[in-house]
Amino acid sequence: MSNLNPNIPSTELSRLMTTAVSRLDEFHLKRLTPQLLLRTFLDEKEAAAHKILRQLQKQRGFDWDDLVRRADLMAHHNQGRDVQFFFTDDFGKDTPLSDEMLVIIDEGLSIAQAREELKVNSGHALAAMAQPNVTTYGALQRVGITAAAITALLDESTETGTPILHDYIKEAQDGNAASYYQREELLRDLLGLLSLSQKRHVLLAGPEGAGKRTLVYSLAQILAEGKGPVNLRSVVEMSETALLENPLAAVRAAMRRAGGGILLIPNIERFFADRLRATFPEQINREVQKAFLGNDQVVIGTTTPAALEKLRQERIIREHSNRLDVPAATLNETISVLNFHKARLELEYEIVVEREALETAASLANQYIKTIALPAGAVQLANRACALVRMAAQEHIDNLFEVTPDGRLNSEDVTLAASQITKIPLQKLNEDEQGKYANMDDHLHKRIIGQKEAVAAVSRAVKTARVGLRDRKRPIGSFLFLGPSGVGKTELAKALAEFMFGTEAAMLVLDMSEYQEEASVNRLIGAPPGYVGHGEGGQLTDAVRRRPYQVVLFDEIEKSHRDVWNM
Repeated sequence: MSNLNPNIPSTELSRLMTTAVSRLDEFHLKRLTPQLLLRTFLDEKEAAAHKILRQLQKQRGFDWDDLVRRADLMAHHNQGRDVQFFFTDDFGKDTPLSDEMLVIIDEGLSIAQAREELKVNSGHALAAMAQPNVTTYGALQRVGITAAAITALLDESTETGTPILHDYIKEAQDGNAASYYQREELLRDLLGLLSLSQKRHVLLAGPEGAGKRTLVYSLAQILAEGKGPVNLRSVVEMSETALLENPLAAVRAAMRRAGGGILLIPNIERFFADRLRATFPEQINREVQKAFLGNDQVVIGTTTPAALEKLRQERIIREHSNRLDVPAATLNETISVLNFHKARLELEYEIVVEREALETAASLANQYIKTIALPAGAVQLANRACALVRMAAQEHIDNLFEVTPDGRLNSEDVTLAASQITKIPLQKLNEDEQGKYANMDDHLHKRIIGQKEAVAAVSRAVKTARVGLRDRKRPIGSFLFLGPSGVGKTELAKALAEFMFGTEAAMLVLDMSEYQEEASVNRLIGAPPGYVGHGEGGQLTDAVRRRPYQVVLFDEIEKSHRDVWNM
């Protein structure tokens, strides 16, 4: 006894099969047959198969009621052969499938996969019913319905399954592709690697938001115009939805389609279980490794520099691929990217975008948005600001954000959007930076009486960081305030938060007396790989990720475990 894999029929087909099962007694049947399923298609007006049949009726002019009678007759007189194979319906009940019903599912799956879809829907099943090896063939053939006619109409049905992939060269050639900004130097480097006779696979390493995938999309545009290597005919990317539904089928279908072209695998570290906490099982890992070993397609994977260092411990990755670093865009490049998107922003949000606003977006994103690299951080900020302007122009929505409802995006609107994203008060973003930090000592001394040495040390460190003399991957400054209770240690931290970020609320206070155990460090930064809770983050890391611009105060740090000190 076996059961049909529930991942094979689509939600729509599963519902229709469940409906057919509910009619078994009406037709005096013991098992689900193609004839009964066809009869159900004819009744269910929302089914993709029903809509295809109606369209064919218009084209061929056959008598609908006659087809219903023939399907009814076939359903009553075809019990089918029992093969001990069961379908679990939407209510959890197991129902036997006839031998011909298995043929329909198998043929339907072949039709779906040929169309780069993962699941069998009612349209695929209907096309399978029109094949000569099943008894429904005669009734459909009699009214002029063929498998070819059905498959020609599948695109027009409302439920065609989950696409497995995107082919960006085909989309560009068909005129359906978006336009992408081209970073010419990186494109030249990538084209050079793809032109090698051996070891052509490429791993693009860069921070999130640097434009790794956009680089490949712009490559597809060049190839579509016939300006790249002539032996690369496609740029294929697997659908994320397909990967979630059936990763093995998605990977295999994408590899087949990418033959003679490029297979783009975003976040490629997800597929390697040996060195990283992989998203997909070992079988998927092996399929991706085959792509690196074969010559059928070129693999371009995207990843981060840190993940790539671990990936290169895999011999296959190390020996069969080249690394191409994709750094974050410069400020000038980011402004160019935003100007490239200007027309799209104006069209999508139905507003006018001032060029000065885009320059402000690039500048503020470069200075304050650190969770995502340029140019994506600036593009995200520009979209957020455009949304504010569009909302302000809509009369039925209250103007909650003090945006001038003039349908124009200006620098002030972008600054307001940046304040919402970073939680830094608007007046702080608008302050003159040079004058503000020149008077930092005086500002802090308005709240801190005495403590000149401590205030001077903090001020000196902050000013040094502001001119760029620091490691951008580390905090602006780290200080150990020593002294008895009541001398102003916590107050200085509050004053610093208010000065730099506009509010005392921009301060995370951790009571270190709660971290006296050796394992406490895991509560702060998250469990290491292989331990329960890995990937969930920690109390410190999660808070900083949510609000990167803040002061972190480790209160009474001397009470914490020594391992916390070495964190």
